[in-house]
Amino acid sequence: MSELDLSPDVVVIGGGIAGALAAVRARERGARVVLVHRPGGGTVASSGAIDCGDELCGLVPGPAVDPLDRGGRWRRGVDLLAARHPQHPFARVGDKGRERVREALALLKQLAQHGGLDLAERDDGHNHVLATQLGTVKRAALVQKCQLLDVAALEPDATVAVVDPLDLAGFGARAVSHVLGWIAGMSARKLTVTTLGVERALPASAVHDDALAMARALDDDATRAAFCEALRNALRRAARPAHHLLLPPILGVEKHAAVLNDVERAAGRPVKELLALPPSAPGVRLARALLRGAKERGVVVVEARAHATSAHGTRVATVAIEGQQLKAELTPRSVVLATGRFYGGGIVRDQVAREPLFGLPVVTEGHAVDDAFIGLFTGDSPEAEHAIFRAGVAVDASLTPVDRRGKPLFENLLCAGTVVEGWDPARDGAAGGVAALTGLLAGEAAALVAGCNRSGPVARAV
Repeated sequence: MSELDLSPDVVVIGGGIAGALAAVRARERGARVVLVHRPGGGTVASSGAIDCGDELCGLVPGPAVDPLDRGGRWRRGVDLLAARHPQHPFARVGDKGRERVREALALLKQLAQHGGLDLAERDDGHNHVLATQLGTVKRAALVQKCQLLDVAALEPDATVAVVDPLDLAGFGARAVSHVLGWIAGMSARKLTVTTLGVERALPASAVHDDALAMARALDDDATRAAFCEALRNALRRAARPAHHLLLPPILGVEKHAAVLNDVERAAGRPVKELLALPPSAPGVRLARALLRGAKERGVVVVEARAHATSAHGTRVATVAIEGQQLKAELTPRSVVLATGRFYGGGIVRDQVAREPLFGLPVVTEGHAVDDAFIGLFTGDSPEAEHAIFRAGVAVDASLTPVDRRGKPLFENLLCAGTVVEGWDPARDGAAGGVAALTGLLAGEAAALVAGCNRSGPVARAV
């Protein structure tokens, strides 16, 4: 299936976690699948961690809540979200759907690994506790192995040094170490956090504005060698030895494995990255690995923009796509919409809030957003819940989009990921889990609607 099939069984629109998993699962069910994606979106801005469920999410650290506590198993966090928010995707898919979250995460790990990126999880079903580029901590079920410094699992009296490369502008290691040290000070665990300044290894004109730019620079062998020598010199001069080094997320993009290996060899101790802020090298790695993995599993991946659709009655009939050297009209049997929300352009508001490709209505908590005053959907304080951040396309339990009365709009259209309403990816502590689960379920449903119903994986197409 190396050439573009204009009449595939399934078209998936969107190449993030939800889209990639939907495409691969539909392919495993025997469908001929075309995945249409364009650069950008939420996945390339990923921190590198995949959160799924966190029962401590939203609680204030203090005497009652150790900030480095893992909480219960992430599966319990999934159930708590479903119980608290009846419109949440975890609630919509029901008990049987939620039981498949682990299966979805396993497929995500496999897909990333096929694309050359390893994601790590704990054997006991608990979350990792990971340090971020802001100095805060985040609990997550999966994380890129190069970022796996679980601060809740460090040895007693461990010293962690936050590396401050002077070739990177806009990163304040002292502020990061101060916040992380303050958080550790509230915990029962003894953890010392210091900083390690690394002198400039490159000309002043080569100072990088953000971590992604420096990560791309370190893909170059000569640049990487200069940085490694500067890191060795910094460690020789350090007043206090560190057991672990935490770097900003700069360990390469295209040559990530080589960069990590060289930097760790130069340091002579474990080296990990902080969870990233956008623009994000871990996010770019993840996005590329998912697309590569999808190709390895027999999905036809096309970089293009889906810009128009047509319907016959209640069925999507065509999807028009256009790329730099491509213009085509696809006639699929079923479609998965995984275009994201505001960040990815899956939901827009140009006077009226709408889903732009199929004209699906945008709702939040049962209310149409339309052209209403945005203040009607925000809370009274920053820490309050804001309904606008849960806005999206309403779906039924099968992830089919529905109108305001709950009637399906298109019988062969499924939705997955952040385009689905009822959840706040930034605050629920479950963004990656929701994307993975809805992608898995939407891919299966799309294959079934298309008339494909194999129970297991198919052989990789050539």
